[in-house]
Amino acid sequence: MEKIPAAYREIPNHMKLMQLMASRWHKPAHALCRLRAKYERYTAVNSFGKGAPHISLSFLEHPAKEKSDGFILTARTEEELIVWLSDGGFATGESLAQILDLRRQLLAAGGLAHEENNPKYKLEVTYLVSHFHIDHVNEGIYYILPNPFIRVKRVYYPQISVYAQDTNHNENCNGDKGIRTRFMLSQKAYHPLAEMISLPFNDCRTLPFGRGEITLMMPDRDWGMPEHREMIYKLYSHDQMTEEKRRDAMPVQVVNSNCVLARMEYAGRSMLLTGDAMKKTFEFDNEPFDRLITQYGDKLRADIVKYPHHGQARNPAWKVIRDHMLIPGPDAMVVLTGNDGYNQGGKFLTENDVPWMDIREKTLTFTITSDGKIHREQGKIKLW
Repeated sequence: MEKIPAAYREIPNHMKLMQLMASRWHKPAHALCRLRAKYERYTAVNSFGKGAPHISLSFLEHPAKEKSDGFILTARTEEELIVWLSDGGFATGESLAQILDLRRQLLAAGGLAHEENNPKYKLEVTYLVSHFHIDHVNEGIYYILPNPFIRVKRVYYPQISVYAQDTNHNENCNGDKGIRTRFMLSQKAYHPLAEMISLPFNDCRTLPFGRGEITLMMPDRDWGMPEHREMIYKLYSHDQMTEEKRRDAMPVQVVNSNCVLARMEYAGRSMLLTGDAMKKTFEFDNEPFDRLITQYGDKLRADIVKYPHHGQARNPAWKVIRDHMLIPGPDAMVVLTGNDGYNQGGKFLTENDVPWMDIREKTLTFTITSDGKIHREQGKIKLW
């Protein structure tokens, strides 16, 4: 993958409000932002999407980058369309465009197409962060959170690792230190009233999701603890790496291993997002991804499964998915979110007769209706 420009890691000059949150004036600035948000009056467009119940999961196309995770989760009820955003991907604006198009469709359904440019009509969302890496949340930091047409009501995110305080490795690669901080600055600047919910290690909680439910699952340990980092060190042969590679590898692997998994269920069918849980070798059966299977068992079984870590160079995960996660059936599908995943994870899935699709060309949406059927669409997200 290309080297990420420094501008993607820093706060751009035009993000003045975020910069203010990082300055010595952050307390009064935050207070003013909260006051402004408290008294802002707006109409939520979600009620324009009410109708026959269903839940949908859209894997957002992100053609501009080699790998990128962004998802829109919706649950329709007789009262409203509930919208969750997960991650968002690189800061390219592509995920935001699809989110705003969903808002546009809701306005049209409510007879308010002419109000598309009016920020007093907002899409209310819940934001789920699987983990703090730039290919997952930079779009959220710099495009989605600052957008005036979106109102974030709550954010779920993984507990910070103790590893964030370790300075022995490359801090630019430590998402829990830098990228998490910038996400929180953006949240405080643009959505200061959002309910912030940190998911502790070993936490498993099931929440209502329309007429269905969504379960958020955390690993049973902080992989940034010294004793667990030692396990990663041995599993992935860090002693054979160059010193520079060791400095880069450990922070990335810790944050990947600490990510949140999310499983949606409705009408007896289910869909699973796996984040970047680590499975790198055929040699071991006790990697972080393997341990999630031991920890959660059948809670990780689903009809639709996202291949962990995009499908990029993580080929061994196919066997765990086939044997312990994917529910066999005519609707079974593994989805790869890396633009070259079909040459890597996809190759092994094909050789072992495991059905799969990817998002190289179009957004991919799966919808579960009240009769338990799974409908699949490629292309633009559409209101049902």
